[in-house]
Amino acid sequence: TRTCGGGGGGGSSGDSGGGGGGGGVGCGGAASMAALPGRVVCRASASALPLRRSVRPPTVHPGTGMPLSKARGQHIIHNQGVLMKMLEAADLRSADAVYEVGCGTGELTMRLLPYVRRVHTVDIESRMVNETQQRAHAAGLMNLEALVGDALKLPLPRRFDVCVSNLPYQISSPFIFKLLKRLSEGPPWRAAVLMVQREFAERLLADPGEQPYSRLSLNVRLFARAFRIFDVRPGSFSPAPQVHSTVIRLEPRLPAPQVDFSEWDAMIRVIFSRRRKTLRAQFTKVSTVSMLEQNYKIWCSLAGQKPAAMPFPELLLSVLEEEGVVYERAFAMDIDDLHGLLRAFNRKGVHFNNVQDIVGSDGSPMLLTDGFGGVAGEDSDDDAMGAGPYRAGPLISAGATKRTMGIVPPPPPRRVSPPSALREPEPEPRSAFSYP
Repeated sequence: TRTCGGGGGGGSSGDSGGGGGGGGVGCGGAASMAALPGRVVCRASASALPLRRSVRPPTVHPGTGMPLSKARGQHIIHNQGVLMKMLEAADLRSADAVYEVGCGTGELTMRLLPYVRRVHTVDIESRMVNETQQRAHAAGLMNLEALVGDALKLPLPRRFDVCVSNLPYQISSPFIFKLLKRLSEGPPWRAAVLMVQREFAERLLADPGEQPYSRLSLNVRLFARAFRIFDVRPGSFSPAPQVHSTVIRLEPRLPAPQVDFSEWDAMIRVIFSRRRKTLRAQFTKVSTVSMLEQNYKIWCSLAGQKPAAMPFPELLLSVLEEEGVVYERAFAMDIDDLHGLLRAFNRKGVHFNNVQDIVGSDGSPMLLTDGFGGVAGEDSDDDAMGAGPYRAGPLISAGATKRTMGIVPPPPPRRVSPPSALREPEPEPRSAFSYP
C-alpha cells in the first residue's frame, strides 16, 4: 500500500516520475503505477475513517496499587489531618463499638481501631475488605469485624455507639434514613460523624423557609440534632472528586419521640411532593385522597367504628381547619406544626402508611402516646402503625400517579341489560330534515 498526495497544477512530480496534470494523481507515471503491488490509498481518505476511542487507564491508589472505581464512589481520603479531626468530633471512648460504611483501603479504619473496643465495617467490594483486614492483622489489631455487601441491604450491627464513615455520596440519603429509623426500632446510638457532599449537607442543615429545606431536613430534625463540623477540599482524596465535602455530626434526641417513622415519613412525602403548594391543594389531589380514603375505610373496619357522615374530602379539610394550616405551605412549616398535624389526622382515623395493631384485646381502640411521652386522646392511635405485613398504601412521592402508586380504583358497576320483553322500544331514527 502506498500513500500519495492529491494532484496539483501542471508541475513536475520530482523523483516520483511524470508530472500530474490538472486534477491528476501526482505520484508517478502510468508504468510506475502498474508496477506497484497492492492498492493505492490517498491521504484524503484517512480523514474519513472513524476515530478510535481513547481508553483511559483506571485510577490506581498510590499506596496499594489497587484500581479505584469512581462509579462506586471510591475516593480514598489521604489527608491525615482530616481523619484526626473526624476522630476528635466523634468523641470516642475505649468501650465504644463503632460502625463504619465504606472502609476502602482502611485509612479511617486503622485510625479507629486503637481507640475503641470494636469496629464494625462493611464495603461492597471484597478486595477492599481484604486489604483492610490484612492491614489490621499486620498491625496486631484484632478488634475488627468486616463484612462484604451493600450497607443499605445488610442489617445494622445489633448494637453500636458511634457511626464514623466517609460515606459514598450516592447512598448518603438512604443510609441516614436507615440510621434515623434505628432510633425508633432498636438501641439508640450516641453520635454519627459522617462525611457527605457539601450540597447534601446544606439540605440537611437547612431551616424552615430556606431554599434547601426539604423532607431530609425535617426527618433529621425529628430524631436528631445536626451540626456542621468542617469542610473538606477535593484535593484530600485520591482520586479527587469534582465536588467539595462536609463533615457533619448527628446527635439523637433522647428520649426519642414515640412516633412511627414510616407513618411520619409517608405524610412528609405527601406534603413535600409539591412543597410550595398550600396544604389545601395537597390534600385535594385525587391520588392523595384515594389513598387516604382506602386507609380510612380499613381503619374503621378494624377498629369497629362507623365512618364519618361527611364526605371524606371534607373530613380532610376539617382537620386542616382545626389545626389552622389550610393555607400553610410545606417549606415554611416547623417540625412541631407538622407533628401536631400528624396526630390530628390519626385522631380522626386518617393514616398515611400502615394500618394495624390499632385494636386492643377487648375490641376497643388502643390508648397510645401522643409522640412526646404524654397520653393522647381516647380516639387517638398515633403510634398504632408499627412494622407489619400489611401496607395499606404506598408512599407518595413527587409526580406520583395512580398507576405508579399502585392505587387501582374500584371497578364501575356492571350494567346489566334487561330482558328484551322489558326493554322500551327504541325510537325510530329521524331524518336530518324532520321536525319534532
